[in-house]
Amino acid sequence: MCMDQKEHPSALSSFQRMMNASKGKQIAIFLDYDGTLSPIVSDPERAFMSDQQ
Repeated sequence: MCMDQKEHPSALSSFQRMMNASKGKQIAIFLDYDGTLSPIVSDPERAFMSDQQ
């Protein structure tokens, strides 16, 4: 396991535990990609994922 995985573990390795903990609860997923998957822009409505990888 590399150092980055220790600092940022994969949700996939905890998937079953998360599913068990979420039973009977409403789940919400919040995604923020401005500056991560897209360039930072002053207007959040203009934040689109870039073609660059």
